[in-house]
Amino acid sequence: MEETTLVYRQDGHAVAMLNLLPGALVYENTRIPIRYVYAVATLTEHRGKGIARMLLKQANEMLCSQGIATVLVPATK
Repeated sequence: MEETTLVYRQDGHAVAMLNLLPGALVYENTRIPIRYVYAVATLTEHRGKGIARMLLKQANEMLCSQGIATVLVPATK
């Protein structure tokens, strides 16, 4: 199974990451490739700096350039 992990590193250490799982939407017999964002994490001391937002933006731009849609289901408490 293909999986993509993006990692944000600072001073040689991973401080945030997100994982993308492959999937597909089928609409009128057409298979549309997607990537599902299923895990996003940032170390506590690095939260609130926009790092996860930047990773999500980078993932979306990377996938859009490949013709792949990004699916994100907002988390709940």
